[in-house]
Amino acid sequence: MSYSRYVVNGRRFCTRASEKTTQDSGVYLEAETPVNGTEEIKKVLYYGVIQEILVMDCYTFRVPIFKCDWANTSNGIKVDDGFTLVNLHRLNQFQKDPFILASQAKQVFYSRESETSDWYVVLKAPPKGF
Repeated sequence: MSYSRYVVNGRRFCTRASEKTTQDSGVYLEAETPVNGTEEIKKVLYYGVIQEILVMDCYTFRVPIFKCDWANTSNGIKVDDGFTLVNLHRLNQFQKDPFILASQAKQVFYSRESETSDWYVVLKAPPKGF
């Protein structure tokens, strides 16, 4: 099944195509990855936009997943004066594996840096009950 909106973890997420006046399609994912074969673990943040919301029906339970276009981590994400910026015109880094569990998604909003810029400032959603 496919949806244009889905509520998970107390947040309403929408696909990019379904948005009219809202900005509920921005997501980020916190992941941990080993550093070059050492035992050290590094936290990596991935920023993206929801393209599809799917619910896999496994007969006894359902699993919601988000198919996202992800910003390029090497040249599509930067930090400037303490603000994280994402280039939303350099998406599709993970075309072969664009899916995340809906429960892993954290919501962000993107605000364009300037009218002539491809960069957007990342604004994390306020805590629930804010």
